[in-house]
Amino acid sequence: VAREGHTRWGDEAARWRSEKERAELAAERAGAETREALQKVAQLEAEVADLAGKAQEAEPKVDEPTGAPAAVIFGKVKDIERRGAVRFNRQTGSLQVLKGSLDFAAVKPSAQATASFRDPQVAAQALGDIAELWKFFEGVLDLESVAKPGKGGKPEFWERMAAVQASHLKQELIRLGIPETMIICKGTVPGPGMDPGLRVTFKRDVFVDEAEPAPAKPTQRRADDSDSGRRAGMRAALSPQSGQIGPLLKKGTRES
Repeated sequence: VAREGHTRWGDEAARWRSEKERAELAAERAGAETREALQKVAQLEAEVADLAGKAQEAEPKVDEPTGAPAAVIFGKVKDIERRGAVRFNRQTGSLQVLKGSLDFAAVKPSAQATASFRDPQVAAQALGDIAELWKFFEGVLDLESVAKPGKGGKPEFWERMAAVQASHLKQELIRLGIPETMIICKGTVPGPGMDPGLRVTFKRDVFVDEAEPAPAKPTQRRADDSDSGRRAGMRAALSPQSGQIGPLLKKGTRES
């Protein structure tokens, strides 16, 4: 009996030791999961704080003036014009290059036509202004270089000279960041009624085409037809024969 009791208590002790080991293992596992959960909580709190900071930075500041994009752009256009090299027509998109800003050096008739600026520093400023203006609109840039023929030489030489000057302008603008596909360039000599110089136009839908005819002026209305309660001396009526709208009153008659 004593031996059986000893065996039973030994088995019971072994069982409790096993239960203890399982409990310790579960507690260790739970501790690891708790530490991992705390790390995730800390990471999420850091991410939330970062997002809150970015959201605050993105909010517009009340004390900072904000203007429409067009107003900002044309304000910068004025700054460029104050430099004294170009003048920009805000309606047509044409650019006037002021005299002396992009003048080419004089050349003598020869077999080789080359182009260089009379004042490279002044020319660099003017070209930089044109490139800066282009970035505001990013449309097609139409360049027409009209070269004044010098003394002597055949017309063919001066035409070739004009083409070389136009190509030189184009390459300089490409170097300043305007894509080649966005530049239309032509060199020519002055024709009848044409002055030498550089013509620059920004081709965008927001600008009025100078070649388009001006809209016709509205016909002045007669004084006796301007009463607010009348319809310019004409009243529309439905024609029972044709089903179309037509004038009820004849020209020159007045509504009673």
